Amino acid sequence: MREVPTGKMLYDIIESQINENNLTITAVYKKCVSKAEFFSVLHEAYEDASIRKEYPWIHIESHGTESGNGIVLSNDEFISWDDLKPILTDINLATKCNLMLVMSACNGAFLGEILQPTDRAPCWGIIGPTKEVYPDDLMAIFRSLYTELLSSLSGDKALISFFDSANSRGVDSLFIMALDLFKKAYAGYFANHCTYKEYWKRAKVVRNQLPKNQKSENTIQDVVQMFKNKS
Repeated sequence: MREVPTGKMLYDIIESQINENNLTITAVYKKCVSKAEFFSVLHEAYEDASIRKEYPWIHIESHGTESGNGIVLSNDEFISWDDLKPILTDINLATKCNLMLVMSACNGAFLGEILQPTDRAPCWGIIGPTKEVYPDDLMAIFRSLYTELLSSLSGDKALISFFDSANSRGVDSLFIMALDLFKKAYAGYFANHCTYKEYWKRAKVVRNQLPKNQKSENTIQDVVQMFKNKS
């Protein structure tokens, strides 16, 4: 079955809105068939930000995966969030943490799931669905987002329009900012790695690294207490 070119259709809508509202914004449409082409386009976005000081808004239209662990290109090449995170982080740093990332794909908002508390933010914010969604629904909710954004120039109004459209179609979606990504990552780290069992495992590793004359029966318990105090 022939796929509907929703990315190109959405680009045409954005171009129409830019012209209709006389905006000095440049929209660029890039069709990436392969993984090499995809990362080449992202590198161009990095150069726009780092060299030309043009801060991009990146909208990625692709297939998502059922597990939410990445995206799939039209040639069936898989790109994981781990693959995407470094270049997005570079772009975000070049924009001084002003990168907006829109993921028009099933489970497209799951990038935040792989972040660690010590990671640099890969973007200022992410907009996207959190479950599987049909192409016509994706088209409708993002049409609502961009039509409102480019007519009112209000991010708040655009998000309201986006979520109103998503809710009316039963599409689970979210908008999450870098601060919330950090909070989510930290909460996950704290829940999974700051338990007494995990403290004990790390304490044994530390104890085994100590010289023999510094090891005592209380050393592990002392180290466990140290981990607890720091958390």
